[in-house]
Amino acid sequence: MEFIYTRKFVILRDDLSSILGLKPKGHALLEIRENKGKMSINIDRSEKENFYKVYLVGVNDQDFIEKEIGRIFTDDRGKGNLEILFNPKNVGDDEYSIDKYSAIVLRKDKNVLLTGYIDEKNKFLSKYISQIDENSYSREVYQEEKVGPAEELPEPRVLEEVEEEIIKEIIEEVEEKVEEVGEIQEIEEVAKEELLRDEKAVEEIVENTEIENEEVPEETFQNVETKFEYGEDLDIEYIKQLSYKNQMSNYVLNILRFFPYVKPFNANLEGYDWWRIEYDGADIHRGFLPYYNYLSNMYNVYPFMPNATTCQELIAKYNHYLFGLYRENNDIKYYMYGIPGTFTSLEHPYRGVTGFNTWFESADGIGYWVLYINSMTGKVIFPINPMTPYY
Repeated sequence: MEFIYTRKFVILRDDLSSILGLKPKGHALLEIRENKGKMSINIDRSEKENFYKVYLVGVNDQDFIEKEIGRIFTDDRGKGNLEILFNPKNVGDDEYSIDKYSAIVLRKDKNVLLTGYIDEKNKFLSKYISQIDENSYSREVYQEEKVGPAEELPEPRVLEEVEEEIIKEIIEEVEEKVEEVGEIQEIEEVAKEELLRDEKAVEEIVENTEIENEEVPEETFQNVETKFEYGEDLDIEYIKQLSYKNQMSNYVLNILRFFPYVKPFNANLEGYDWWRIEYDGADIHRGFLPYYNYLSNMYNVYPFMPNATTCQELIAKYNHYLFGLYRENNDIKYYMYGIPGTFTSLEHPYRGVTGFNTWFESADGIGYWVLYINSMTGKVIFPINPMTPYY
């Protein structure tokens, strides 16, 4: 089947949203030319520093069909965008072509953010949402903040005007990326000093340690380079942040070559890569990976918790920790630290105050407490629904 040129603009609405306290808005642009498909999605006023899965939904005979086609990550303003390329004959290597799908749904588990119809002839989303599997797996739910009053998203008048609005919105979004630069610059200076100081330490570790690495796909170590296409109008501070992020990411990937790549969790977490860092009894307060001070120095900030378990104690007990990357389209979104420990109050690092509030069960039955760090800003991401054991 050959597809002729198709271009559709879809308004994403919140009338079926089940996430309270938000008035999100968004739109999607679907383009099909011959046998190449592209979908661009933009959202606003959603949860900040979070992510949503994007589904195409349709009806086949009497059954609903859905296909997850990607994830949208939001920034600290609640904005996010995603561009997806696909084969319209079999979307995501599935058996169904694009014309089998007539709706777009953005959600986390059963919690729906936005919906929109590609084809409004058959409106079925209310029934579909009522049948969403309540056991859908997702634990990465991030910080909720208050959102200002919503404004109505204007209906497109003509196609050319809509396209101009999309381009303008994307450019404005890029220009608004920078805030709290002072804090980032401070982190940058500390990180640069750590990189220079610890290169010799890493070389010593490599020379004195024999590691049998699990075979890692070659693309895992591709150099990171985030590109931008908006000429010279980008804020200079944002460009500096982007450049530093790329340098840091490439440094990290080079270091991680010397450590075993592992898949420690029972669940298959898509987009996650993990490496195991052994503890050899050396100075536990000194690390060579980015933002290691979140593990070694945080406890000094909380003297009111003298009996709280520290990351250092758990690392020494289990003789290792994990370092991880979460990537979307080869772009590193989050750095992660995984501290071994059971889902108990006795092994909950700092009782969750510093951000270790996501726990995943591991194959050995112990599990890991995970800390998420925004790779652009260096800020810790705190869960909106922390996984806290009973005290």
